[in-house]
Amino acid sequence: MGEQLQQEQRIKEEISREIQHLLVSVVALKRDYLEINHYFSSRLLECLQISMHENEYKTLSMRELLEVSDPKTVQWVCLLFATGIILDGNISRRERRTLREISQDLLLTDNAMTHIDAYLAAYRQGKGVEFIKSNNWIS
Repeated sequence: MGEQLQQEQRIKEEISREIQHLLVSVVALKRDYLEINHYFSSRLLECLQISMHENEYKTLSMRELLEVSDPKTVQWVCLLFATGIILDGNISRRERRTLREISQDLLLTDNAMTHIDAYLAAYRQGKGVEFIKSNNWIS
């Protein structure tokens, strides 16, 4: 995913401003250290050539992002957030409820957060990337 973002400079810049908040939000929602999330975060930061700011632990505000960002950026953030949630192969009731609330509150449709169960099922079968591409969430 990071490689595709490299090619879309404007979206990369918008996501770069929010990536730390996105990653903090995933960790806060997961409530546990997961090696796979650490790897995902490290690779994403490396691909986007972003460094984290120490002592900045604000969670992502999807409402603010929706107000100021391009719809394609919002689509990417939803995809990255949903990916961070499914990487351990499970979605807790609390995580599921949070994703549903964000999607309903912001009237988000047809993204990885609104199709989280199908995305998780594809991911578990080793077909996560195919699923993402088949839904045109990335090229």
